[in-house]
Amino acid sequence: MKTIYLALVVFLLISGTGCSPSTIIQSTDPTPPVISDVLVSDITESSVTITWTTDEPATSNAEFRSKTTVYIVEGSSPLDTSHSITLDTLRSDTTFSYKVISQDASNNESESDDYAFTTFKELAFETIEKGYVSGFRERSFRVVTNNSDWQNLWDIVNSIRTPQPPLPEIDFTETMIIAVFQGCKPTGGYSIEITKVVETESALEVYVEETSPGPWCVVTCALSEPHHIIKIPKSDKEFIFEVEQKVLTCPLYRDDLLPEIVPLVK
Repeated sequence: MKTIYLALVVFLLISGTGCSPSTIIQSTDPTPPVISDVLVSDITESSVTITWTTDEPATSNAEFRSKTTVYIVEGSSPLDTSHSITLDTLRSDTTFSYKVISQDASNNESESDDYAFTTFKELAFETIEKGYVSGFRERSFRVVTNNSDWQNLWDIVNSIRTPQPPLPEIDFTETMIIAVFQGCKPTGGYSIEITKVVETESALEVYVEETSPGPWCVVTCALSEPHHIIKIPKSDKEFIFEVEQKVLTCPLYRDDLLPEIVPLVK
């Protein structure tokens, strides 16, 4: 417990010899911090952030529970009145209950009520085609939900191929197509890939990674049209494309590409 000593000193002037303390009163702090404004934010398929406030400086701890797992998170920051904890190792499409815990300098501890949230679902997908030769000359992201549009898309993709490969069968009552095209590039070394699809409460977030070669990268001297076509479960939600641009870093030279030097034998 937090202890405060108040010294009440009574000065007794006795024969001019000075003073002596007459009473020492001990006071304690038995009151735990008051927790308020508990909020959940930034939910993804694997992470979440919890924030809250206390009426006095206190620690920042939290407990997360699913049906199979318990996470205890201890904040590393000093005592504070504004608290935030982020947990980034959660299971996709899982409901967690949680509560926050704060302890003041006198070891008085408070716990919040139990709350709950559900992480977003990362959808499994099947790659229909991924390559570097395509009839699409412009950068484009497409969502296809019927056979007619699928046939048109497939015809454009394969317009420069002879013979044209057969149209893959897609059951649009159960599934749909997402296709991303990087456009016509002057050389090789470019690529585009759908890395994941995450279902949120209101949308499907499609994560796309686009790569281009750095100045010292060895590439083929030929036009390329990188593309990636996938199949996912059917959804009526809005599509949001989250694009990450990357540039390959290549060394100025590579030892394994240098010619072998054979010493002359006299």
